[in-house]
Amino acid sequence: MCGKMPSRPLALIVEDEALVALVMEDLLRAEGFETALACCEQEAKSYSAHDIAVAIVDLCLDGVVCGQRIIKFLRITKPNLPVVVVTGYHSDAPEASLQGLQAPIKRLHKPEHLDELIAAVWGVIGQTRFGSKP
Repeated sequence: MCGKMPSRPLALIVEDEALVALVMEDLLRAEGFETALACCEQEAKSYSAHDIAVAIVDLCLDGVVCGQRIIKFLRITKPNLPVVVVTGYHSDAPEASLQGLQAPIKRLHKPEHLDELIAAVWGVIGQTRFGSKP
C-alpha cells in the first residue's frame, strides 16, 4: 500500500498520579487512542502544537490548581478541543469551577472517573463532531 495509514487519535492525559495516569492510558489505548502523558502544567502546555483529539485534565497537579489554565492554553490553538476534566473537588468548590472554559467539556469526579472515562471521552468528541450538547 502506497498511502500513509491514518494515525490513531491522540489523547493527552494530564495527571500527576502515575498509577491513575497509567490506568487511564490503558483504557484509552484499548479504545484505539494513542496517548501522551503529562504530569505538570509546563509539560501539558508543550503538547499544544500536537494534533490532540481529546485532553483529559486533572484540575490539581502537585497541589496546584492549574487545570483551568492548561485547558485555556490548549484551546488557544484548538478552540473546540474536547476536554474531560478530572477532579476530586466537589462540583460546587471554587477550585473545580469550569466557568469560562466552554464546551465541549465534561467533569468527572475522582475516584469514580475511571468507570466513566471512556463514555465521557466519546461524549465530548461527539459534542465537537456533531454539535450535540452535554
